[in-house]
Amino acid sequence: MQTTELIPPEYQENFRSHSHLEARARELANAIKDDASYREACDFRITVDKQRKTWALAIKPAVQAAHLAHKKIKDVENMVDLPLSNSLDILDPQISRYRVEQENKRRIEQERINRQLREQEETNRLNEAEELEKSGKAEEAQAVLEAPIVAPEVILPSTTKVAGISDRTYWSAEVFNLKLLCKAIAEGKADPSFVLPNTTALNGMARSMKSAMNAEWEPKGVRAVSRTDIAGGR
Repeated sequence: MQTTELIPPEYQENFRSHSHLEARARELANAIKDDASYREACDFRITVDKQRKTWALAIKPAVQAAHLAHKKIKDVENMVDLPLSNSLDILDPQISRYRVEQENKRRIEQERINRQLREQEETNRLNEAEELEKSGKAEEAQAVLEAPIVAPEVILPSTTKVAGISDRTYWSAEVFNLKLLCKAIAEGKADPSFVLPNTTALNGMARSMKSAMNAEWEPKGVRAVSRTDIAGGR
C-alpha cells in the first residue's frame, strides 16, 4: 500500500483519484481475450496516458521550483567549496613533490649506510680468515669465507610524516593493446568480462541497418534485435 504522508495537501485529492487505476489496469489486462476486451483495455490505456500527461503538467511548477531551490543551494555549496578545493590543488602537488624528494634521499642514505655495514662485515670476515690462515687453521678460515654475510640492517625513520596527512596510492589498469586482450579472451586465457562492447556505436548501427545488419555481424557475435512498445497518441 502506498503511503500519502509525503504527498503535499494540494495533491492529495489527485493522488487518491489515481489509487484505483492499478487494480483496474490489472483487471482489464487479465481480461483481454477478444476484440471487445482488447479495445476496452486500449481505451483505458488512452485515458491513463491522458491523466498522466495532465498530472505532469499540474506538478511541473512545483518540480521546477524544487529544482531551482536545489540548484541555488548547490551553487552556494560550490561557491564556498571552490577556494577550499583550489587551496588543496595548490598545496598537494608541492607537498607530494617534497615528500617524494625526501623519501628518495632517505632511501639513498639508508642504502649507503647498509652498504657500508656490509662492506665492514666483509672486511672483518676477511681479516678473521687471514688470522686463521696464519695460525694454520685453513679449514676454519675457509668456513669463515663461505659463511653468509650477516650485517645489521639500518632503517632510517621518515622525516615527512605529519599527523593528518597521509599518502594514497591508486592503482588502475591500462589497456595498451586491445587486440592482445581480445586475443587472450578468444583463447580462453582471460575472462570475457574484461572488455565491454561499444553499445552506443553498435545500437546506432542497428538503428541504421535494422535487420540487414545481421548478415554481416552475426558471424562476429552481434545481431540486431527489435522491441515494439505501446505508445499513446496518434
